[in-house]
Amino acid sequence: MIRFYEGEDGKLLVSILGENFQRLLHTCKEFGGKFNNTAYDKDGDPVFKVWEFDLLAGSSLADAFLKIEPNTIIPEFVLNAAPEKDAEFKKFRACIDPTCVQGSFRGEYQKRAVLKGISQNRLALFHEMGLGKSFEIQTILNHLVKWGRVDKYVIVSPPEGIMNITRECIKFNTFGLTWDDVYIVDTEHRNPFSEEAANKKLIVMTYRNVIMLHDDFYKKAQGKKATSRVMKNYIPWEKLGDKLALILDESPAIKNHTGKTFKIVDKSKKFFEFRYILTGTPAPKYAEDLWAQFRFLQQTCVPSEFLTFLRMIANIGNRFSQTAVNYYYEDKVQEFLDGVSYLVDRETVESSGVELPELIVKPVYCRMPPLQQTLYKNIVTKVVSVIKEEQGKVTKRALQNKYSYLALALHDPTVIKEGHLDEEYTSAELVENLKKWKITENGKFEVAKAIIEKNVSEGKKTILWSGHPAIIDALAIEFEKYHPFKLHAGVVINKGESVAERNDAVVESFKASKDSWLLIANYSCLRTSVNIVEAPRQIYWDRIWDAETFAQSLKRSHRIGQTEKVVVNPLVFAGSLEEEQDTELNKRLDFNSKVWMDKITPEDKQDLDAPLSLEECRKILVGK
Repeated sequence: MIRFYEGEDGKLLVSILGENFQRLLHTCKEFGGKFNNTAYDKDGDPVFKVWEFDLLAGSSLADAFLKIEPNTIIPEFVLNAAPEKDAEFKKFRACIDPTCVQGSFRGEYQKRAVLKGISQNRLALFHEMGLGKSFEIQTILNHLVKWGRVDKYVIVSPPEGIMNITRECIKFNTFGLTWDDVYIVDTEHRNPFSEEAANKKLIVMTYRNVIMLHDDFYKKAQGKKATSRVMKNYIPWEKLGDKLALILDESPAIKNHTGKTFKIVDKSKKFFEFRYILTGTPAPKYAEDLWAQFRFLQQTCVPSEFLTFLRMIANIGNRFSQTAVNYYYEDKVQEFLDGVSYLVDRETVESSGVELPELIVKPVYCRMPPLQQTLYKNIVTKVVSVIKEEQGKVTKRALQNKYSYLALALHDPTVIKEGHLDEEYTSAELVENLKKWKITENGKFEVAKAIIEKNVSEGKKTILWSGHPAIIDALAIEFEKYHPFKLHAGVVINKGESVAERNDAVVESFKASKDSWLLIANYSCLRTSVNIVEAPRQIYWDRIWDAETFAQSLKRSHRIGQTEKVVVNPLVFAGSLEEEQDTELNKRLDFNSKVWMDKITPEDKQDLDAPLSLEECRKILVGK
């Protein structure tokens, strides 16, 4: 007896029983079936003890089964399975139409990108930040709209980029797009398929809004609240028509292949013949970040399973995780990059010929005051002792998992709550002193103050970055004389406004103000799609271990339109983990600068689970 079930993610599930079991079993193995004790059908219901196949193999598998059991009834969904629309990568004969260009090309690289974008229906615009990707994508859409290939387009962007990319689309369009033609999805306007949005040409939303739409329509269809599982697409994209384009701005937002955002986007893509991804940092961590982005763009160009892709490019697996990367096969990484290059247009400032002012990134080393140093040593001692007690050894991987916690004392004791301190390693006197702590006692304060004063004396506005609202609030008070604007998740300008509107209001007010010399902002709020060329000086009070966030935030000032030299000063405590962080971030930035532009250089092979010697621990944690 053979039973067929339509599984999730384009899978076919088959259960086999009866007197012909051995012959059926042999057929399942012959077709590359994978046995699962528990799988899920397309509605999310569990199915037990089944063989799993790609649904596209269903017809051939059914023929083989019929030779064994001729009376088997084959369901329609098995017989009618066919490659979905995504497999259709198309190329067109095309040339640039001057009437579809609003403004002028900054260089030959922009002409090349636009020509590639109108000559094929999938493209990754991976130009370095600040080189005009918004102009390029809108110019591509101008052509597609004029030629009748696209009627509507959807842009998904991080919250901080919503207003800016919408402005850019309106600025560079040639078909009469105005604010009245734009539908921005938010909690108040959450249905781009409503009568209110019927005549809109451009729909803009955040990645979080994509999840919101899925959950809303799942609830309507199923009559219950959505779960974290994504079995199929519930968003009625077909209501927008059949001539659609989907643009993912800052596409690494979908890099987590297990995340709900990626799964929803992946199941939505078949409704969009034209698909584009935009970012200046396509691989924030390394090459594995590219799998989800290219599966969205053109799924036939990557292995169907992430783990298969990871095994292809890296040596993986240890006793803690089957996907932990030990080291990469650089030749295989390069082979993959070369294989998808037909989908990519990549440019850097250096290679573009665009004459941007000089960008100087110069870390400024600071000394920790005694109390802060004592706190840092206490936390380091605690963490290392716990790791050694739990694992019997201290490894690089174990330390990496604690980097964010270790850095708290370096960012500022303001963000450390008493509950974080272990009495075994922290004296009552230290705890009492921390309660009285002021941010002006931080070893970075006087250094930041001196840099800001110098910038003001030269007539230069400054962006001061931090990842902690408490630090931003404290610095805004201490630097009050510079009339600072501040921005983090807790800042409210007008009640009921969206995050994008809030960010836009703060940035535009800072840029326009003649009295304000300082914007103190969370780099996660403003790291993408925002132009702040009015501030050619930047200071990083602290940074996170994400090269993408660092690279994107510093490019808010260094981009087309900037006429002055841009100076960026990350504040780094000498003799601390921040030195290791600076090295690691530069390594990741180096990979992104070379990807698709130059041959990548091999990384040192590291056994992240090997015991670290005392000297190796000291080098990581105290820089010597």
